[in-house]
Amino acid sequence: MPKHMLTDFRAEVYENGKGGYAAGEYIASDAEYNKDLFPEFADGVNAKSELVQPLIGDGRTVVAVHKLTVNGSEQTIVDVYHIGPRGGRIDNIQRYIAQ
Repeated sequence: MPKHMLTDFRAEVYENGKGGYAAGEYIASDAEYNKDLFPEFADGVNAKSELVQPLIGDGRTVVAVHKLTVNGSEQTIVDVYHIGPRGGRIDNIQRYIAQ
């Protein structure tokens, strides 16, 4: 279930350009993450993501390894999402940027 939810979330952010909407619908209001590392979580941001490998899930934790392009700058990113036990919303995101 968490991988399906994260697939829907990623579609809203990266395919539909609705990062602000997706953040409001899928991320808990008290979620722990550094908002500055996620410029794509705003509506209208030109962000593209290509998974390097399929999503990896273990319980309520899902890992996305992807090539992220924001405003023409591409980086390889590892995002670790945790889905909360109540309400099924993302309650923690850690982002690691490959050098």
